[in-house]
Amino acid sequence: MGKPRIVIADLDYNYIIPLQIKFVETFFDRIELEIITQEAYWSEFLSTPQEVAILILSEELYRPDVQ
Repeated sequence: MGKPRIVIADLDYNYIIPLQIKFVETFFDRIELEIITQEAYWSEFLSTPQEVAILILSEELYRPDVQ
């Protein structure tokens, strides 16, 4: 069984960095952690279907097609 994929998408580095550190310290090699901090990459990410166990998403990046 593969590692759960967790995606954190937010434009605020001050929010992302401590959260990323906490996930790495707590779950280290048990998860696949992906961080998205650029709106252009977020749009590209959504252009194809994705399977994500946990998505942490800022309000600025939320769009109806995220579901």
